Amino acid sequence: MTNEEDITNNNEAYFSDSAEATPSKFLYTLLRIYFIFMPANLLIVKIFGFRAITYWKDLAYILCFFLGAKYLVRIKPILVYISLISFTFLLQIIHGEWYFEYFTWLIMGLPMVLYLRFIKIKDYDKDIITIACLMVLCAIWILFFESTGGYENTFAIEEEGFTLLRDDVIRMRYYFVSPMALSQYTWFVMLLVFTNKRLTKPLKTIFLLSTVYTLVACNTRAGILLVAVSGVYFVYTYFFKLKKGLNFTIIIVFIIVIIIQVIKSALYSDGNASESDIERLLLLTLGIQGAIENFFIGLGGESFSPRSDNWLCFENSSLALINSFGIIGFILVGWFLYHFIFKTMDKRILLFSSAWIVYATIFPVLQETTPILITWFIISLCILPDRALELFSSDAVLEESEPDIESSHILSDISELKS
Repeated sequence: MTNEEDITNNNEAYFSDSAEATPSKFLYTLLRIYFIFMPANLLIVKIFGFRAITYWKDLAYILCFFLGAKYLVRIKPILVYISLISFTFLLQIIHGEWYFEYFTWLIMGLPMVLYLRFIKIKDYDKDIITIACLMVLCAIWILFFESTGGYENTFAIEEEGFTLLRDDVIRMRYYFVSPMALSQYTWFVMLLVFTNKRLTKPLKTIFLLSTVYTLVACNTRAGILLVAVSGVYFVYTYFFKLKKGLNFTIIIVFIIVIIIQVIKSALYSDGNASESDIERLLLLTLGIQGAIENFFIGLGGESFSPRSDNWLCFENSSLALINSFGIIGFILVGWFLYHFIFKTMDKRILLFSSAWIVYATIFPVLQETTPILITWFIISLCILPDRALELFSSDAVLEESEPDIESSHILSDISELKS
C-alpha cells in the first residue's frame, strides 16, 4: 500500500465527513486566545484586578464546546469520547445525585482538538512565538525579581506565599499556581519550539535557553522527569526506528522505575521530597483499592471534580476516572492510553506523548487546568497525526485559507517525511 493510500485511509478513520466547513472567525479567534492564555489565569487576575475574571476560561471552553460541537462529532475518536462522557450523566442519576459540574473538567480540553484541526500554519507560528515570548519574560522575571525572594505574592490571588522552598532553595512559579505547574508548561513550550522547524535559529536559541533556565529555577522533579523521558526518546528515535511494541515496553519500564523510586523515597529518604512521596504513595494505594471496590458504577462525579467538597485526590487521573465513573471510567482510561501509546509512532509526537503518559502515572493530568491543556494538545496530535506533521514540517505552505488535511501538498510533505 502506498503512502498516499495510507494517509487517505487514516483520514477516513478519523473523519465521518470530509467536507468540513470553516469555523466562524469568532470561534477561530477564541480558540487561539484559549490556547495562549488559558494557563495564565493569575496573570490575568493581576492585570484586571478582580478575581472573578478567572472565569473567562470557563466561559471560553463552554462556548468552544457548543460552537464547535458540529466539528467535534465529525472526528470519530472524539465522537466516541463525547458519547462515553455523556453516559456519566446516567451514573449520576443512578447515584441519585444532581451534581454535573464535574462535566466541565471533561470538556475543558476539547478546544485543543478544534485548535489543531483548524489552525493556519502562519497563525500557529504566531501563537508559538507569543507563548515563547511569555516564557522569555518568565526567565527575566525569575532572574531579576522572583529569585530575590521578595516577590512571591506578586501574582497570588490572595495574600499567601506561593513561592515554595525545597531544601532551603526557592522554587519559582511565575504566574502559575505552583512550581510544578510552571515546570510542566515550560517543558511543553520547550517541545513546541523545538518541533517547529519554521522558527529562525536565533529565535529558537533564545526561546530554548530561556526554557532551560526556567526549568532549572523551578527545581521540581516533575520537570526533570519530563525532560529526561523526552530526551531518551529523542536520542533513541534519532538513531533507530521505534515500533509500537517497543514503545509500550519502554513506557512500562519507565513507570516501574518511577514507582520504585517513589517507594524508596517514601520509605528511606528524609525531607520535603520524602513527605510528598509518602503522601503520594498513600493516595495511589487508596486509589487502587477504591478502583477495585467501585469498578462497576463508581462513586459519582463529585469525587472527580476538584471544585467539589467531596473531591478525592489520588495523584493519578486514571484512578480518579475509575473511582468516579466505574466501568465507563475504565473505558475512558483505555481510550486515552490507546491514543497516547499506539495511535502514532511519529518521533516528534512521541517526544510529547510518551513523556506525558509516564508523568501521568504519579501526577494528575485531567484535574488541573494547565495539565488539561497539555493533555488535550497531545491527544489532538495523536488523533490528527497528519495535521500534526503539517505543523511540524519545515516547508509547509502558509495558506490564508482553512487547512485541508487531504490536500496534495500535505500528502507530498508526509511522503517525504516518511521516506
